[in-house]
Amino acid sequence: MTFSDHDPATVGAYHTGDVPCWLRTRAALNMFRQTRIWEPADLGLEQEMSGALLAFARSGKPVSAKIGPWPRFDPANPKLVWLGEEQRVTDWPHFADLGLFDAAPSAPAPATGKPRD
Repeated sequence: MTFSDHDPATVGAYHTGDVPCWLRTRAALNMFRQTRIWEPADLGLEQEMSGALLAFARSGKPVSAKIGPWPRFDPANPKLVWLGEEQRVTDWPHFADLGLFDAAPSAPAPATGKPRD
C-alpha cells in the first residue's frame, strides 16, 4: 500500500520526526500503517536521545552515553550536539547569521492605561 504523503523507504528527515526518539514512542509510528523503515541505528539513537532527556529532567544537565555531558550554550563559542548514526559535539554552522542571539529583546511598550479590545 502507498500513501500520498510519503514513501517510508525514502521519506528522510522531516519536521518533528525526532520527537518519537526523544519520547521512546518510535514504534507507535508504524502502529496503524508503515511510516518508517527502522534500522538498527534508529534504536541506538532513540536510547541516546531519550537517555539525555531523562538526565536533563533529573539533573538539569543533558548527558548521553556516547557524548557525555552536553555543552552549555556560550554565544562566544557556540556548539551543538549532532545526533545521528555518528554523534558528536561540533561548531554551530552559520551561527553568525542568526540574529536571534545577537541582543536581548527590547523592553515592552509601556501600558497606556486603556483596556484592550
